[in-house]
Amino acid sequence: MISRPQMTVMVAGVLGTAAAHAQPTTQCGQWEHLLDGLTEGFPVAGGPRVSDLITFNAGDGPMLYIAGNFATLLDPAQGEVEAPALARFDGQAWSVLPGLDAPELEPNGRAIALQVWDDGTGPALYVGGAFTRIAGLSTNGIARFDGRTWSVPAQGPLPHANGRVHDIHAHDFGRGPQLTVAGEFWIGDPPNPQPGVHRFNGSSWTQVGQDTPTRGPVYELASFRGDLYASGRFAALGEGPSAFIARFDGLDWSTPSNPSQELRPQEFWPLENASIGGDPVLLAGGRFGLFEAGELVAFKSVLAWDGDEWAALVPPTEFFASIMALAVDGQGSGQRIYIAGANSERGHAIAEVRDGVLQHLPGIGNSVFGLLTYDSGAAPTLLAAGSFENPSGFDGGLARWRPAAPCPADLNGDCVADLNAFLAFQNLFDAGDPLADFDGDGELTIFDFLAFQNEFDQGCE
Repeated sequence: MISRPQMTVMVAGVLGTAAAHAQPTTQCGQWEHLLDGLTEGFPVAGGPRVSDLITFNAGDGPMLYIAGNFATLLDPAQGEVEAPALARFDGQAWSVLPGLDAPELEPNGRAIALQVWDDGTGPALYVGGAFTRIAGLSTNGIARFDGRTWSVPAQGPLPHANGRVHDIHAHDFGRGPQLTVAGEFWIGDPPNPQPGVHRFNGSSWTQVGQDTPTRGPVYELASFRGDLYASGRFAALGEGPSAFIARFDGLDWSTPSNPSQELRPQEFWPLENASIGGDPVLLAGGRFGLFEAGELVAFKSVLAWDGDEWAALVPPTEFFASIMALAVDGQGSGQRIYIAGANSERGHAIAEVRDGVLQHLPGIGNSVFGLLTYDSGAAPTLLAAGSFENPSGFDGGLARWRPAAPCPADLNGDCVADLNAFLAFQNLFDAGDPLADFDGDGELTIFDFLAFQNEFDQGCE
């Protein structure tokens, strides 16, 4: 039985309690751009975007790799870089991947998914997407890059040109990890939907199980307690109905559920392993309702599955329109869970859950498809990828979070020293709260007003 997390969501406004001071709704900082912009790539709804990002060491040091729908990107240092669908960043500048540096070698469709995996011959970068040619090779949406050369792990599981690979994952089915892909596949003319999860045995691709998710896209895969999980918007498990999330136990596919709970899904998207209260859980985000005894306990948010039942990571909220990305950094009490997606209120599409508190990271308002904690050599930081305007106003689709130092005058947790902060101080003072003791003498006097005024005048940066 899962130990249910006690999450607290603070609302904006003048807060006059110690808890409000300790648990602000906003983490102070700013987003910095890693790209000045993207130009249109392959024709697809939504325009240019960065769909996925990962670090990979191809023998010349760890670099950041991105996949998406773009033709060129604008490097802040060197200007326009032609790198259709794939590019890498060495910490200083962007470049095209080796082997893709000529028109006849470029992928002929967008890249969607990235994964690093060692098949026994050394680590390699696997790329999935909606392409049928890359590096001069014919392929059905998946290719392998070892840092020097490109190859195709047999013909991929896409029997139709409209297919696409959404995710690449290594899962152990009992005899060691196997490369496994999720996506949207068809065969024939007119095209008929095919199972959305396939695995590679070293020489060929086969569907996973008999009642494999179908009739809609599979977005992500994850391994949890030995089972394989799939999320998406697939309407069926074999011939039966689907709740858009499924579990494969090595023999059969089923819906992970508890008889006392009811899932009413519209879609599930990201899956990520984490821990709550020291216990392992699988996080699942998307658009859905979770009900217990007819009461809504989670909505358009993130659920935690312990293998037996679901629990809400955060209470029901309209904070997100949909969750499309998750990232987990660290373990234990220092663990940080980042959640992102789409939000109708601009500037609030990314948040952090840490020690039971949800805080938004303001500055990016919509369409975040990927999150990654990344160390460029200075210090670990959070990267966000998607289709959004970066702080410079360009449609860059890739930004880095720079947290700011705490601001003593920010008593209402909005990262601004303004009238609301002053009123919050006055409320604390009137209530005799020790947080109003700004001169640190153990008493609340006029001198605390003067000390607060000094901090207020310095503002928050």
